[in-house]
Amino acid sequence: MILARGALALALALASTACAGPSDPAGAPNPRIATDWIREVARLVRDESTLPPQASRVFAYTSMAIDQAVRAANAMGLEPDHVESVVSAAVGDVLIELLPGATTRVEAYRHPQLTDASPYAQELGHGVAARIVDATRSDGFARTRGLGVEMPVGDPYWVPTGILRAPTEPHWGSLRPFMDAAALAACADQIAPPVPYSTEDDSAMAQEARAVVNGRGGDHEDFIAYYWSDAPARTSTPAGHWMEIAAQVIDERELPLSDASALLARAGMAAADAFIIAWRLKYQYNLLRPVTYIRRVIDPAWTPRLITPGFPEYVSGHAAVSGAVSAVLDDAFAAAPAFVDRTRAETIAYDSGEDPHPLSPRAFPSFAHAAEEAADSRLFGGIHFPMGNAAGLAAGRCVAMFHLADQSARSSTSSAGSRE
Repeated sequence: MILARGALALALALASTACAGPSDPAGAPNPRIATDWIREVARLVRDESTLPPQASRVFAYTSMAIDQAVRAANAMGLEPDHVESVVSAAVGDVLIELLPGATTRVEAYRHPQLTDASPYAQELGHGVAARIVDATRSDGFARTRGLGVEMPVGDPYWVPTGILRAPTEPHWGSLRPFMDAAALAACADQIAPPVPYSTEDDSAMAQEARAVVNGRGGDHEDFIAYYWSDAPARTSTPAGHWMEIAAQVIDERELPLSDASALLARAGMAAADAFIIAWRLKYQYNLLRPVTYIRRVIDPAWTPRLITPGFPEYVSGHAAVSGAVSAVLDDAFAAAPAFVDRTRAETIAYDSGEDPHPLSPRAFPSFAHAAEEAADSRLFGGIHFPMGNAAGLAAGRCVAMFHLADQSARSSTSSAGSRE
């Protein structure tokens, strides 16, 4: 179908509406265009050494680009090959904005989808991307580049534990969330503060630290720590791991493209908001890491399995993103939540001493169980207290609750409109 130029503005408006987009047309396009792009984003995030908070932002905006491109193309009734062109034009533009160092790879990856594409289909994709790029430029990311921070000093507070001395992304919690900002603030307010700092042997803080020390169990705990390590530069980070899981399960369950793109967008936005709330709490409490407390109070020679990240402990960002995305996926696949995570099969994780550990697929009865294991992995890895993991899960699940409620409200609005 040739896309009339006069309809471009209408299609773009439909792509950005709150209501669910039209279903896929007859002879629907291959849903792998969505999941394959997510996997390509994961590779680029890894190869560009993208930090975890920044990676969550990349996944959110690129998954939005996929979904809005699909909606716009469906609104115009485009043929399947043109739908794929709209998606590739949109996602490529957004990726080039967010990861400019990967421009050559992005152009090479999307070139086959654009070679024989209608110029109008490409125009539609570029138009979708332009709106999303505008959003990326006003979300607070640019404003916080290079912005300094004065960290509190004292026994309870975070101190650097590695080569990098500056705290990572201290203003990330101020970025504009994808959910309602007041709702995200309400989620943050629901999270109780960490236990009081104390070096007394019977204190709650000492108990938290001993739980970390005792987390050095056997091979099972080792494997879990390495499986969910999701280190930047070597993996697609925690958000990427969960987005890869989403893409894998979408392919296995054979979701149509409209459903696949909508689910990826929900997961991506929930992951990004989970990092915003986690970072807001991290720099609200500025709690020291287990390695600092344990060496100071319990064992000066103690070493964690994993490298301790360069930012405060409370709450766990990995637990937050795991809680958020797992809830979105459990909602989507409620009838059959069991799955096998194959995204880390035949890969290698590294411990704090740079020793390699081969990984293999893991089976879970639900996405919630996987999230709980991911949270536990930070305890087994020696980089989070139990309270930081529990609070991170709670924060992420609160974020997901609002995203799912918003999805339900949109569906209700769409259904009501279709009856009028």
